Amino acid sequence: MEVRGNRGLHGFVYEPNPYLARVLRRGLERQGISITLAADVGEAMASLEKVAYHFALVEPCCRYGYLNGIVPYLRENHATLPRILISSWLPPDCRDEHFLYKPFTLRELLELLSKF
Repeated sequence: MEVRGNRGLHGFVYEPNPYLARVLRRGLERQGISITLAADVGEAMASLEKVAYHFALVEPCCRYGYLNGIVPYLRENHATLPRILISSWLPPDCRDEHFLYKPFTLRELLELLSKF
C-alpha cells in the first residue's frame, strides 16, 4: 500500500490515546515514515523544539487540541510546518491546516503526506 514519496519522512504525532498512537506508529513506520509521539502538551512542545519534522499530525479531537493549546502553539511557533488535523469536527478557524475526517484510512493519510 505504499504511496510514493513518503519514505524518509519524520513526523511529529500528538496523540494522547496510547492505542491510537500505536496504530499510527505501526502504520506509518511500515511505510518508511518515522515518528515521534507525544501524549501531552508539555511533552509535545518540548519535542517540537528539539527536532526538525516534515509534518505534524494532531490526532485528538480538534476541540481538545484547541483547548489545550497545541494547534495555536504550532501556528505561532512552527508556521511553516505542514499540519494535519484529524477529527470528526472541523474547527471554524481551520485555515492553513490540512484536514482528515474520522474515520480515515492509512491510504488517505499517506496520500496527504505524499504532498509534503
